[in-house]
Amino acid sequence: MTNKIPFRKTPQYNAQAKEVVRVLNERPHLLVRIIIDGNHFPFRSVDPLIRIATSNEKHVTNLFAEVAPDNSKIIGYFPVTIPNGIIEFGYEDELWDTLPGGFSPESVVRLDRKRLPNDIVIVDNEFLLHRKK
Repeated sequence: MTNKIPFRKTPQYNAQAKEVVRVLNERPHLLVRIIIDGNHFPFRSVDPLIRIATSNEKHVTNLFAEVAPDNSKIIGYFPVTIPNGIIEFGYEDELWDTLPGGFSPESVVRLDRKRLPNDIVIVDNEFLLHRKK
């Protein structure tokens, strides 16, 4: 005999990407923030993960990520030079899902650079290269 299980709705995940200014080390930094919502994201002992798969084995992983205080979304921060690819997300130890369709840097809502503070740190590939040295 098979027990009937009530219909369970599959989560419909959404992603939003936009440039934001975050203060890091007491200086404003320009980053791309990607927010994934559509489910409950628990706080865990491992960090949340958002990455953009650019090919079978290559991907760009968020610089840092967090779970929203109400557990409704995960938020990842990337350099402003973000590639085309497929968004994957989950936690460090497991991928939860992949968003349908591709991700394009053109979909990022960009800030007006003329209105940003003069001392802003633009987090791009060049900044990351110098930071690693």
